[in-house]
This record gives sequence, C-alpha cells and structure tokens, in this order.
Amino acid sequence: MSAESDTATAATHKKPGSRARSNFVKGLVVLFPMYFTFLMIQFLIRWLSKPLTPAVRWVMDRLNFNASTPVTDAIVIMSSLTLTLIFIGIVGAIAQKVIGRKTVELFERILEKVPVIRTIYKTFREITRIMTGEATRSFQKTVYIDLPEDTGKVLGFITGSILMNDGRLYHSVFVPTTPNITTGFLLLLRPEQIRHTHLSPEEGLRFVLSAGVLSNHEVQDEIKTSG
Repeated sequence: MSAESDTATAATHKKPGSRARSNFVKGLVVLFPMYFTFLMIQFLIRWLSKPLTPAVRWVMDRLNFNASTPVTDAIVIMSSLTLTLIFIGIVGAIAQKVIGRKTVELFERILEKVPVIRTIYKTFREITRIMTGEATRSFQKTVYIDLPEDTGKVLGFITGSILMNDGRLYHSVFVPTTPNITTGFLLLLRPEQIRHTHLSPEEGLRFVLSAGVLSNHEVQDEIKTSG
C-alpha cells in the first residue's frame, strides 16, 4: 500500500520543469487553432475584398472621401467584400440555370484538355466542394467495409444502389484515397457486406482528408464499437 501511495503522490507532484512544459503544450493546443482561425478569416476577408477595392476607392475619391484613415480603409474593405459576396451569389444563381450549367460544363471541358491546368482546376474544385459541403451531397451514408480475414476496415461512402439482372440489390460504394479524395475505388457490394455507421458524410470526409489525424471522439467510438 505504501508503494502505491508513493507512486500516486509522485504522479500528482510533477517536477516544475515537467509542469511548465505541460502548461506550455496545453496553451499551444488552446491558442494555436484560435490564432490560425483568426489569420484565415483575415486572409479570406482581404482576399475576397481585393478584386473590387480599386473600384470602391475610385467611387470614394469621386465623393471626396480620398483621405486614407482607418475608418475609410475599413469602409473600403467591407464595401468591397459585400459587393464580392453579392457577385458570387449572382454567379451561383446563374450557374443553377440551364444556360449557366451549359456554360460551366463548356468551360470545364476546355480546361480538361489542358494537361497541367486540368489537374490544378480539378484539385481546387474538389477542395472548394468539400469546404462548402457540395461534395458530400452525393454521399448518402458513411460505411465500413471489412477486409478479408478480418485484417482491418475500409471507410467508404454509399453513392447509390443498383438492381442487377439476377434481382439482387447492390450498393455502389466509393472508397476515396488519402489525402486526395478525387481518386479512389468504386465497389459494388451487397447490403450484408456493408457495415453502417452513425458518422455523417462530412465527418467521414474530414477523417479521410486528414489521414485520420482529425478523428474526433465520435469517429474513435465508431471504430471501437464496430471492431
């Protein structure tokens, strides 16, 4: 009993250097995501407002608001950002119409004929679709597939169902690669070959994109319970 109590006491009373290191690491874990998020928001605001900033400044000069002060700079940035967001919304509305869809398809066909540009465009298109949640709309459910001889599991997404000529139902399951989910494998599996999860497609995609690094407690619980 004395040995156990000594061990517990030693565990609770860490050395000052170890305690300082633990506090520093915990501080990084708390502050770094906040700081990085702030930088990303600041970058997005400046990036989205930059295209129309010269036009807004030209209008303000015509209105005799040409003095560069923190207030006028903030007005320019927010006005440019607002106009850019309105423009993006208008483009999105047009893209959902028949003429807009045809124009986008034509533009994509042209880009896909250029070797280097094709790869860059497809990569950023998929990243944008993932960030906006557009990519997960075609994914109905997140599922697991058992590897042969119970050697492991593969994460996949049900994208549809097919009724074969023999009358048997098969699910089409897309298994993406990590970290580039634009490539992967398409499997046709019977319902009994698939293990369903409670994970949403967004959670499953985050897990795949981060190579398992961004696995939250829900993903970990799913892996444990399905094992």
